[in-house]
Amino acid sequence: MSAFYEKVEVVGAVTVVKGRGIEGVKEQVLSLSKGGFVAILYDVNLKEYAESLAVALAREKHQVLSTCLVSEIPDHTRFVLGVGGGAVAYAVRRKATELGVESGFVFSAPTTDTILTKYKNLSSFKVVFLDVDLLFGCPKECLASGWGIALTEPLRAFERYYENKVLDRAEIFDAPPALPQNANPYDLALHLLRLSPNNHHDDNATVMAKVLYDSAKRQGVHPRLIGEYKFVCGAILSTLYENFLSSPSIDCMIPPAHDQNLEKLRRLTGRSMENLLKAFDFFDSDSYFRVGYILSEYRLDLLERLKSTDFHSAQKRWRRLYADAGYWLKSAFTTHSLLEAMKLSAEIGDGLLRYIAESGFAEVY
Repeated sequence: MSAFYEKVEVVGAVTVVKGRGIEGVKEQVLSLSKGGFVAILYDVNLKEYAESLAVALAREKHQVLSTCLVSEIPDHTRFVLGVGGGAVAYAVRRKATELGVESGFVFSAPTTDTILTKYKNLSSFKVVFLDVDLLFGCPKECLASGWGIALTEPLRAFERYYENKVLDRAEIFDAPPALPQNANPYDLALHLLRLSPNNHHDDNATVMAKVLYDSAKRQGVHPRLIGEYKFVCGAILSTLYENFLSSPSIDCMIPPAHDQNLEKLRRLTGRSMENLLKAFDFFDSDSYFRVGYILSEYRLDLLERLKSTDFHSAQKRWRRLYADAGYWLKSAFTTHSLLEAMKLSAEIGDGLLRYIAESGFAEVY
């Protein structure tokens, strides 16, 4: 390993290394590319970093291209390196898979838990670089996004517990320990990498966050990061679950408004009605009542488990990650917009949130 970077651990068969600066990255890329053409795909905010790395590689008489457009990467590329966040990581993995070559990634800001997610037919990285200088210099909203994901993990664990107990889904894995309050940006980035191999499908807070993201884009508003939305959605869903499970009479009439909600989702997300209907699989009457019966057996146990997550105590700590202590939240949402997003996400969500939609509770909440 380079004197500039040291191996930290292997996560999901991917080597994670820690260091600072471009020289160590350059040495690793020279070794992995074996003299072949290197393409660097970067986030627009990291153009200077990527171009400095390209210059350093060129000094070694290495053929290299740095670009923010995946379409510019030539077919004769032998190694693809990404510099940025989740969108760049996915684009690099897709292009490397298409070309049949290896790839690496410089994780520049701890904003997402999808870097090492196991997508079908998509190769993973050979190495992920954690550049301490980049991570400690990232904007506050990036840190808030990463912490939003990390602090919402207990809610995700609760949803998995529900699925295991009520729906008999045996999805079990060893989650990394919770981050301490004094964790730094490097610790946060490594934590998100550890989470990403087990991120097989979106949890309900992520589903709702994406609805808010699409809604902001549709309104012509520059959207926040998914992780920022996710924490807000986690707070709302935690309250929804607690109120629902606190009621001993949780079986209501099935509401007639599903078609209307699906049409709203179609306009909002741009997905076809056929695509939405594939995700929208109604309970038949037998399974609906079966789930209701099992849920009534575990209701108090679930409620106790939910309260033990102590999700609400994290809210002040999360808001204080921002320079304005989260004041931006007052102008970003209305009560109506948040409840509408919750109702729509319940239609395409999973587990307890889906059952809440089927029971009609989300319509009247």
